[in-house]
Amino acid sequence: MEKLSERESKLIRSLRLKKNRDASGLFVAETVKVVEEMLPYFDTELLLVTAPTELPVEESKVRLVTEREMKRVSQLDCPSDCLALLRIPEAETVGRLEGLVVALDEVQNPGNIGTIIRLCDWLGIGTLLMSRGCADPYGAKVVQSTAGALGALTIHYDIDLAATLSGYDGAIIAADLDGEPIGQASVPREAVVLFGNEGHGFSPEVKSLCTETILIPKSSSAAGDSLNVAISAAIILSHFSQII
Repeated sequence: MEKLSERESKLIRSLRLKKNRDASGLFVAETVKVVEEMLPYFDTELLLVTAPTELPVEESKVRLVTEREMKRVSQLDCPSDCLALLRIPEAETVGRLEGLVVALDEVQNPGNIGTIIRLCDWLGIGTLLMSRGCADPYGAKVVQSTAGALGALTIHYDIDLAATLSGYDGAIIAADLDGEPIGQASVPREAVVLFGNEGHGFSPEVKSLCTETILIPKSSSAAGDSLNVAISAAIILSHFSQII
């Protein structure tokens, strides 16, 4: 195995910034479990390991590094023994939306984005739309919180969500506090389910396209006034996917 060069080390460290991920078309994934799950979906540029590995990566792309070298390039608080440099797929035009689709309007917390990606994979939801202003799906915190599910669905990100949905002829259902209880909502087979920003909800342009709004009823004894967007998504999408 070749040693990690300073140029390669510098490139990996630069990918902490979105502008550098966009410019290079590369992102970082870490831990053996996450990397192993993602290898079938992404082209591998480099694989860094602290011990010989059986991961299915061409030997010329594998670098055996010391723990000190791994710590230097890692984006995790506690560096693992495996780091992959993967290529971001080329952006595809949003085609006809089929089945149950999830759309996020300026959801900014990376942990929420990662959890929703993982949830979509678990429930068999194949398409995720992400507006401009959402957290980067290829940022380190999102990648790790997906637990390897990032490549399992089609993600359209940095898109004009209102323009994308303006020609959609199916139901557009928003999860909002002014909606009807989820148990009373109709669940069409073709639908886009919208989740908004953690603080201010939906942009007016996106909200105006909604054909229905729903909410998760709360107990009369509940102290809080809202649910985390990822928790809301888990409840609503699980309910919808079981019915469909």
